[in-house]
Amino acid sequence: MADGVLVGTTVKCPHDRFYKVWIEQNGVAAALLRERLQPAVSQALCVETARLANPDLVDSDLEESHTDSLIEVDTVLDRSILALVVPEHKSWVDHDVLFQLLEYQQRIYNRWLMQKDRGEMAPGILTMVIYHGEDRWSVPTGFGDRVKAPAALRPYLLDFRYHLVDITRIPDDSMSAHREARAGMLVMKYSRREDVKRESIEMIFRDLRGSSQKFLDAAYKYMMCTYSGRAIEMVTEVARTMIPEEEPMFRTIADELEARGEARGQAMGEAIGEARGQAKGEAIGEARGEARGEARGSFRAKVESLMKILVARFGTIPGKVEQRVMQAGVGQIDIWFDRAIHAQSLDDAISD
Repeated sequence: MADGVLVGTTVKCPHDRFYKVWIEQNGVAAALLRERLQPAVSQALCVETARLANPDLVDSDLEESHTDSLIEVDTVLDRSILALVVPEHKSWVDHDVLFQLLEYQQRIYNRWLMQKDRGEMAPGILTMVIYHGEDRWSVPTGFGDRVKAPAALRPYLLDFRYHLVDITRIPDDSMSAHREARAGMLVMKYSRREDVKRESIEMIFRDLRGSSQKFLDAAYKYMMCTYSGRAIEMVTEVARTMIPEEEPMFRTIADELEARGEARGQAMGEAIGEARGQAKGEAIGEARGEARGEARGSFRAKVESLMKILVARFGTIPGKVEQRVMQAGVGQIDIWFDRAIHAQSLDDAISD
């Protein structure tokens, strides 16, 4: 395996599903590196060579619960030296992101060690966080900023920095020169926002015209799942006006999401009904079965009920999230329980 530099980015919920499709579109990773890294960094990379990397570098647990793609790119000085991009993003302010990035690097190095030749130099790792949440990003960009230590110890302690790409603060017309890169960033920028204008929606669909069917499908589903109120109406109107030939697909997606919403609503109703029954210690029957409440107000019942609501609303829950729920206190579980009923993503439901 060649020496290299790994570039990791932080980014399962609708956000993650769309992001995975977007970052794998031809030229998107190259545009991201070229336009959003510091100039000196991007100039050290042959960004046009950005491509999907060897999946053997990402272990199954990391791929399932964190990253969705691994991008590699050659460096300018030596085409045998690779830079690897671990794409992930954040739709909420995650104050533990530096520790997640550290975990990504450690796991990738572990995989690299299993494949390296004797005496081979280890690749470096650069990290990037792509953010499009509602609140202002307030997390330090350096790992050392999260560590308490006397100044004399600093030179001997682990430290690294990530590059922040805050999509919410980039003007629409400055988002990217690459069509799919720009479309994807705009799609994510306006999720859950009430201030989206029709011009922005039109810009998105101008860029989506001519894109792959997979990307168009993913973008439309994402907007229908994460946009709200008037924004959804604009998406529907603009899509059918600007890409009329895809009307059957748009209609199919709408029907699919409506059916899925009904199913999840029923499942969530059952979970909520069961939770209330367990909390009160009463027997209650809901649609697909009956559940008897045990141990009035018991902590175990609350945890199990929270997990059922999360599964009903967001599908399969990553093991790391489940572990986090299991280790939380009673007060935190109560907060998450109330939030899970209305949250638009798993990240929102269990954020601190």
